[in-house]
Amino acid sequence: VSSVSFFRLRLMPGFSTFFPALLAVRLLAAAYSNISDCDETFNYWEPLHYVLHGKGLQTWEYSPAFALRSYAYIELHALVGRLVVLFSPDKVVTFYAVRAALATLCAGSEAYLLSSLATSRWASLGGRLPALAFGLLAGSCGLFISSAAFLPSSFAMCTSTLAFACWFKGKYPLAVGFVALGALLAWPFVAALGIPLVLDIVFVQRKIFPLIGWALCALVAILGPILLVDTAFYGKLVVAPLNILMYNVFSSNTSSQLYGTEPWHFYLLNGVLNFNIAFPAALLSLFCVLLARTKRDWPFFALYLSPLYIWMAIFTLQPHKEERFLFPVYPLVCVAAAVAFEYCLRFLQYLTRRQSLTNAALLCGGVVFLGLSVSRGMILFRGYHAPLEVYAGFGSSQPAGGSVQNVCVGKEWYRFPSNFFLPAGYKFQFIKSEFAGQLPFPYASENGTSVVPSNFNNMNQEEHDRYIPVQECDFIVDIDTPRTTPHEPRYSQQGWTKVACAKFLDSAATPRHLRSFYVPLKFEREAVLEDYCVLRKPQSG
Repeated sequence: VSSVSFFRLRLMPGFSTFFPALLAVRLLAAAYSNISDCDETFNYWEPLHYVLHGKGLQTWEYSPAFALRSYAYIELHALVGRLVVLFSPDKVVTFYAVRAALATLCAGSEAYLLSSLATSRWASLGGRLPALAFGLLAGSCGLFISSAAFLPSSFAMCTSTLAFACWFKGKYPLAVGFVALGALLAWPFVAALGIPLVLDIVFVQRKIFPLIGWALCALVAILGPILLVDTAFYGKLVVAPLNILMYNVFSSNTSSQLYGTEPWHFYLLNGVLNFNIAFPAALLSLFCVLLARTKRDWPFFALYLSPLYIWMAIFTLQPHKEERFLFPVYPLVCVAAAVAFEYCLRFLQYLTRRQSLTNAALLCGGVVFLGLSVSRGMILFRGYHAPLEVYAGFGSSQPAGGSVQNVCVGKEWYRFPSNFFLPAGYKFQFIKSEFAGQLPFPYASENGTSVVPSNFNNMNQEEHDRYIPVQECDFIVDIDTPRTTPHEPRYSQQGWTKVACAKFLDSAATPRHLRSFYVPLKFEREAVLEDYCVLRKPQSG
């Protein structure tokens, strides 16, 4: 019997084996990941700030006239916020505590998924499969970005991961419940990931009537509280999951052109950036299963992997594409890639009959994957973390004499990390830039969630009452680049003083490969970094 190498060690299948390491990695994400989508700030952090502190910015989706978003989802996170406020009044602490809670949920769901790989039909592929999946989950940049994000797609990622794990273990009622939780509380479209589960229950398990019962129980248990919370906030009966589904699928006023379109290969490129070699492997996993068919469970393996292909097909066909739309299948990408790698390693072992070569291939693949993941994470932090650093500086000082000072943004409006970074005495304001779409507007001071504002539209048309004159700004947060336009001047050359700055990657002036991955020395030589600054208004007189 040959000696047991590291690469053939079987991880213990328990939840506790995987959770501590995953939690450590996810908490790092909570501390250091960027806010990569302005939707996260304005549709989730700002309503949460309003719920906790009585002020914040409202988007048109939260107007009672449209009511596309659920305050039940916000209230779930507010539970964490209220607990934190009991111990610290610092709003930045609340911000990171909520992130830490999201990271913990993500780590728990991933650990449960990994335990299912070791104790379900997947176990027939051997103990190396959960080890491979663990390495991919812990090391992927995609999970680093999504795990602590305050987005419905991230929450749906956790519920879908739990649903997959329960499905693999044969816990069908729980699997149906988690699919329903993600679809009703977070994002209705995630129900599409449950299609293979339903096919399994109906045609393989032949439990159609139990399925109906499980679905009805989940609907009552989950939708009931959501209706109560949203009715209380909106002041009328609101079914937010139905509203967003109707708007995106059936409304004649909806157009993907409103928020931009991307080419068909957008998600392929995005997947390679976030998972590097694991993403093409994941897309080939079904082919590996069908080609090998060495295990009697291979039809189930194909069914278990099919949600990834369903999701990719649905969203690739949509003209409007965003990175966050793929979040719900990110853990499944890692599982699928682990399956593909396992089959490839088995095939290599069969060809060479030498375990040492298989070990070497695994080691090389791991080094490449981890190296590219770290490189991607480094460029995201070094190149784009400046807004969180700069806005955090406001917490160290407050306006004198109880005055209110305006903190303004123009072209950098979409990188505002939320009012959690502005202490009392500072007021966030917009100034005119070249952006000509609809911006958020402050909640009404009384009954802000139930009052119907007259200045919102659902066609992304610019509303000019969002802006104040530059002369009324006490501070401007902007990136100091030499490129200017009539509405986007270089304020540092107009008398505004830099009071706090951090370096930010100038994407337009930096080569593409250095915008995507950090390359030591080459990045320092060729990347163009500009000052991302808080600027104080010129002194009068």
